[in-house]
Amino acid sequence: MLEINNLEVTVLKNPQLYNAIFHRKSIRKYNMTPLPADTLGKLQEYASSVKPLDESIRYEFVYLGSADVKNLLPIKAPHYICLYSQIKGNYLMNAGFLLQQIDLYLSANNLASCWLGMAKPSKEVPKQINGLEFVIMLAFGNTTEPIYRANTSEFMRKSLSEISSVAGADSMLESVRLAPSSSNTQPWIF
Repeated sequence: MLEINNLEVTVLKNPQLYNAIFHRKSIRKYNMTPLPADTLGKLQEYASSVKPLDESIRYEFVYLGSADVKNLLPIKAPHYICLYSQIKGNYLMNAGFLLQQIDLYLSANNLASCWLGMAKPSKEVPKQINGLEFVIMLAFGNTTEPIYRANTSEFMRKSLSEISSVAGADSMLESVRLAPSSSNTQPWIF
């Protein structure tokens, strides 16, 4: 079992990221105008400072444009951030932990994003980089639709009683309850 100490430290040290948990949402329609270079530079700087859940797992971020991505879903964005990882125990949790920090950063900085579990780099982009395998990507950019939820009632999530039997931890677990998961399945129990 992995401890959540890294999560607590990472998110609680940055109230802007923590607050984004309660209003972020996935965006599927993007303005295809590329973001300014300074915005992309700030994102890359932030991404270079994210904390892994498991420091023993090597990983790397790769930034792609819309021509470099093949997606089975009709979601097209001007930018994508791909996570490549060493394949070993807990690498998928580590990947999710890393990219969720970036997802929250994007939301906190008024940028739209969406996890793309069915998208892959195009044939022209290597499937392996520095011995690391492609795992998953986030689409991101600007949009004309609202990027925030008005309140937490707009989240389609299980209730706390469905995912936890822990007494007295509702305020801490609420942020976990609102976290994205594949098709909002919330496969976790506390």
